[in-house]
Amino acid sequence: MLVLGLIEAGVFITGYFLVNNQKTVDQKVAQYQDNKDSYLQSDLVMVNKNLNAFFTLKLIYALVFITLAIVLSKVALKPLYFGIFTAVMIHLAVAIVIDTFGERYTKLYKANIENAQHFYNIKS
Repeated sequence: MLVLGLIEAGVFITGYFLVNNQKTVDQKVAQYQDNKDSYLQSDLVMVNKNLNAFFTLKLIYALVFITLAIVLSKVALKPLYFGIFTAVMIHLAVAIVIDTFGERYTKLYKANIENAQHFYNIKS
């Protein structure tokens, strides 16, 4: 479980730092200042894609979790494999919880974008 967590952390941290750097932030701020409506619309599309990705990931995690639970209940495995599969199940459960928090904050961000669009349209 530790090795799996380290691999995931390495991949996600690398991806995070490739996307979230000062140059990217400055570009987004400049795009927002140049054309607020266009920026909000493109950001809303991206947020909707992220919400779909959260749903897909959680669905895959849940299906794998259920499959492993069935396998563990029906097949007599060696203790080592039983421990590995149990650790993977725990990891999947934790990943679902973490993704739920990410999804919650993404929905909040989406609501703020929609409010900003509404405010911008009223103001225009």
